[in-house]
Amino acid sequence: MSAIQVLTCVSRGADAQTQVSLLTEISGYLPPTLREAALQIALAATKLIQHGPDRLDALKRLAPALPPYLFPEALAIGSAMPSEIARVEALQALAPELSPELLLQSVSIARNQDSEYCRTLALAAVVGQLPAKLRAEVLSESLAAARAIPSGWSGNNMYCAHALGTVANLLPETLRSEVLQESLDVASATEEHWCRSIALAKLAPKLSAAERVGVLQEALDAVVAEEKTWAVAQALPVLIPELPPELLSEALAVAMSIQAKGDRTKALVSLADRLPEVIPEAFAAVKDTRTDCTRALALTALAPKLPPELLPEAFGMANNIQIECDRITALIALASPISNLPRRDLYPLWQTILHLLSSQSQQSFLHSVLALAAVISSLGGREAVAEMIVAAQEMRPYTFFVKLNAMGLS
Repeated sequence: MSAIQVLTCVSRGADAQTQVSLLTEISGYLPPTLREAALQIALAATKLIQHGPDRLDALKRLAPALPPYLFPEALAIGSAMPSEIARVEALQALAPELSPELLLQSVSIARNQDSEYCRTLALAAVVGQLPAKLRAEVLSESLAAARAIPSGWSGNNMYCAHALGTVANLLPETLRSEVLQESLDVASATEEHWCRSIALAKLAPKLSAAERVGVLQEALDAVVAEEKTWAVAQALPVLIPELPPELLSEALAVAMSIQAKGDRTKALVSLADRLPEVIPEAFAAVKDTRTDCTRALALTALAPKLPPELLPEAFGMANNIQIECDRITALIALASPISNLPRRDLYPLWQTILHLLSSQSQQSFLHSVLALAAVISSLGGREAVAEMIVAAQEMRPYTFFVKLNAMGLS
């Protein structure tokens, strides 16, 4: 059986999104032939994902791992995304890896975006690798597009400020300060509190240290003044990574005041990076979250920060997610911190994991185990993952357990 046939069997029965997640995850543990086959199948599966944001996430996940010969296909998938902003994000993910020929093609794609905002960001995404003359030309086009974004409405102001700030970062020093000030003026004039907060937060890293503190205080004040909880939950994750330590307690108070469970969870998880003492509260909020998608996203974000004693419970929560693509996403996120446990702690937890997985259907069991490739590699070495794939393609859990046992993994 060829490498592609083996890997196709392994991911059989999974939806396209789950296929991409699984194949991308295991590819890093495989020998070259299997790795390239896995990435080839994953890229083909990406095209089959119906929901645009999920297709974009899959492409972004794949981009850093793709071999050069697959980038023309990846660029074609990115340029065919259903929304302009998705096409921009695809270009942002792919541009650092593109060959000179594909970069020229990407300039053409960027120039064809209809809205000034998307055209600005798309041109800015590809400009860095261009030859000097074309770089200057494209940078000028990007700045002109940013300045052409209509102002007045809060959303447009937020987009305009972000676009100007993005271009400013790429400009020569003589023009950079002028464009940054333009961006700051537009952001500060934004009426909707949450839009103003996001615009200012995105600008802050580009400012001098002296300017940054005042701008971030203004951004936090805007969140405090915002009455719509969904809007607070949108703004806080953008703002929190930029806040100085002295403003984090105020941000925490805002997060704790959010009544809607999903929005409060999102806000608390975003704080966990900056305030480790918030992790138990954030984890409790995840447990209280009812929707699979929200729980999967929260667990994925929180997984690297969880202390060892919470990992078994987190795994149980992830394993109970009913939607397979969400479950696999959460399991993959948890696999890395689990695999980093000392072996004396890892092996008993692995036994518990296998017991929890054993109640799943054949296909779900095999998909879930392969999502834990990092754990298998930690216990049995990288070659163990390839052996698991060969056993898994038979789709017989008994055979799979025999293989696990022979390798000392069950």
